[in-house]
Amino acid sequence: MVEKFIKQIETIEKVEHWKPKKTKGREKIITRQSKAKTFKKWLQSSITLLHNDKNFEKEEELKFILEKYKFYTEKDQVYLEQWKSKSSLEVISHPEYFEVITYQRETKFEKPKKIVKEITKEEINKLIVSINRVNNGEPIPTRKIAEEHYKRSWNEILADRTQNGQQGLNIMLRLLAHYEWIVYLGGFTTILNEDSNIEEIIKKHLKKD
Repeated sequence: MVEKFIKQIETIEKVEHWKPKKTKGREKIITRQSKAKTFKKWLQSSITLLHNDKNFEKEEELKFILEKYKFYTEKDQVYLEQWKSKSSLEVISHPEYFEVITYQRETKFEKPKKIVKEITKEEINKLIVSINRVNNGEPIPTRKIAEEHYKRSWNEILADRTQNGQQGLNIMLRLLAHYEWIVYLGGFTTILNEDSNIEEIIKKHLKKD
């Protein structure tokens, strides 16, 4: 009888002191070590661990974060596709000038805005003269072309936000690259042909098409 009573007490003590098994690192789920290669995978595995531990409150919190992650990731992809679907440069040639269409956005969450600029063929021809003047058969730095063309220092050109600044030069160089007279890449310009004016350049370009 006494032995039976003692066993009952031991059983009660075991029940009172029993604690649920916890896998190492579960209490601090945020700082746990993980083999996940992406944030999404880390979230998914953490949610599974919390569910197994019956920590439903934390599980719901991470599920909410996962849904937000998916939402903003998909949103970014949509804007990226919208951006990629726009040609980086469109050129319409008129008798005396070019209508140049570009697309720009202030932040990655905004739709690209259409920007139309008019550049005279006279200005393009002046730029062609400037490029030929500084050409030595090697890729030409944009800075060198700019200082030759505008007859100003590079710092003054950078500070000029009008069409006669760096942005205006960038558009004109891209226009000449569009007609395959130059390669304009990484801040350097390489001349492909020896043409001296824009009409010659356009004629050659049309023959290629």
